[in-house]
Amino acid sequence: LLARNRIANGTGRINNSYNMAYLDFDGDAFGPTFNSTSADLTMPAAAAVKFAGLYWGGRSASAARGQMLLKTPATGGYTTVTASQVDPSGTTYAAFADVTALVQAGANGTYWGANIQGTNASTDDWVGWALIVVYESNTKPLRNLVVYDGYALVNDAAGQTISLTGFLTPFSGPVVTQVGSFGFDGDLGSIGDSLQVRSSSSPVFTQISDANNPANDFYNSTISDGGVDVTTRNPAYRNTFGVDLDRFTLPSGIVGNGVTSADILINTGGEFYYPVVLTWATDIYVPVITPNIVKTVTDLNGGSLQAGDILRWSISLSNTGLDTGTNLVLVDPIPAGTTYVPGSLVINTAPAGAALGGMNDAIAAPLNDQADFRTGPNRVVFRLGTGGGTGNPANDQANGGNLAFGQSTSIQFDTLVNNVVAGTVISNSATIYYSGQTLSTQSFSAASSVVATVVLGAPTIAKTFTPAAIAVGGTAQLKVTIANPASNPSDLTGVSFTDNFPSGLTVSSSPAVNATCTPGSTAGTVTGGVAAGSSIGMSPGATIAPGGSCDITVNVTATPAGVYVNTINAVTATNATSGAGVSATLTTGKLSISKSFTPSTVRAGQVASL
Repeated sequence: LLARNRIANGTGRINNSYNMAYLDFDGDAFGPTFNSTSADLTMPAAAAVKFAGLYWGGRSASAARGQMLLKTPATGGYTTVTASQVDPSGTTYAAFADVTALVQAGANGTYWGANIQGTNASTDDWVGWALIVVYESNTKPLRNLVVYDGYALVNDAAGQTISLTGFLTPFSGPVVTQVGSFGFDGDLGSIGDSLQVRSSSSPVFTQISDANNPANDFYNSTISDGGVDVTTRNPAYRNTFGVDLDRFTLPSGIVGNGVTSADILINTGGEFYYPVVLTWATDIYVPVITPNIVKTVTDLNGGSLQAGDILRWSISLSNTGLDTGTNLVLVDPIPAGTTYVPGSLVINTAPAGAALGGMNDAIAAPLNDQADFRTGPNRVVFRLGTGGGTGNPANDQANGGNLAFGQSTSIQFDTLVNNVVAGTVISNSATIYYSGQTLSTQSFSAASSVVATVVLGAPTIAKTFTPAAIAVGGTAQLKVTIANPASNPSDLTGVSFTDNFPSGLTVSSSPAVNATCTPGSTAGTVTGGVAAGSSIGMSPGATIAPGGSCDITVNVTATPAGVYVNTINAVTATNATSGAGVSATLTTGKLSISKSFTPSTVRAGQVASL
């Protein structure tokens, strides 16, 4: 901003008291200039410039007042900027140019403004510039931003009432609004000028002030942010002698929730003032439900998951955003490998006045309510929150209710595990859909984290006789192998069996009972297997790792001759379903042959019978 450097007390603090002189601080490093000053722009890293307006003005009748020079951090010299709008009031004027592209390229750094037309070496004169930048950054709160510009003369108590429309304050939560003001010819110490604000929620004008801008001398040739001098400019004079650029936060209560317009009154007790720009920035809130979805699954049958078990899927969600979530709908596909259990839809918790308890599966009237089961594909749909409606068969995402800040809700439904192969992973993720109350056109959706559970397959059993055929009274080894399928995710425990022999098949007089397991597995207690006994088994059972096995062996014999079919009906485990049985066959009384020589000893040339 360009002005004479004079910081004085009493009556000598205004431009009316001095012949004003141009300031020229660039040393002509970027080309010849007759006035020049700089200011620093600092935005968060990766900020995206959405709008940049260059405003300047002074007192001059020059035909060149619609142009000025601007140097950005990205240019080696000045760029001539031509105004798209010049607003005159006699010889005073304000000009505007959209320099968004220049600032997008220039980004952060020092900006120089130069060669702004004014009246040098005369009293009651000023010249200055301001760069108004709107940027987007994920490091900043969501805000509703509006820039209002124009040109007006304020010179009496009636002043100018400027109606601001098109902005939006949040429907819930605290209203935090920052207002910026840029204008000319405000005088330090000339009391009586003020800035006042009113809205539908506070219809009486309230005077605004802060540490740098008194209520009765608001326009006082200062450049400040929140009542603190902005010093990242050259020169950083406290008194600009006719240029005001200030930003302040509106006191609580002046503008309430859901307000879309306000009036700003700028008046004075006797001096002249020219407002040029007003900015309005209000923090806007959105419902924050997407990161607050918690999904769990419980096997109602307990133990490891098996075919035929009932799974209960539970989902809770809460709103930690300051805005209300509207049209809240939850859609959850029935997991592959399971079948929906009819009549299991329940809304467990809900805000006061919202639907609660067991829901009907039907989507059609008169049984439709706030949840339903749908086919093609199979899924459940819940319309949650206050005001949740009945289902729309054509639209899963219709007729949801509201979930305000701090409110929560939870649901559940059940599915039956089908006969799936061991190791099948049953996984599920729900999706929620909702909008914001303040930003009603903004919709949100998110999937919950995937919840998975794995079906544990049954143990297997095999058996053999070695050899498979023996003479009557001979001996064979019976081997029983129990195993845990490699596709299982965890150990099988308590793996047991009982093998009752058919009549005539018994344990031999030398049983040689043995039980051995692969590494990582542990045998249980062998039962039976005593000489002349008629059974072998294992109980308590073995613990077998995935892909592991245990062999149980015993010597057996059989009389009389015949075919003995030995069957084990099933193999069981304490944490899985029972496995199918198995049979093996032992044959006794097999053909035999013997031979002899008579006599057994003869002389050479003698004859013996075979």
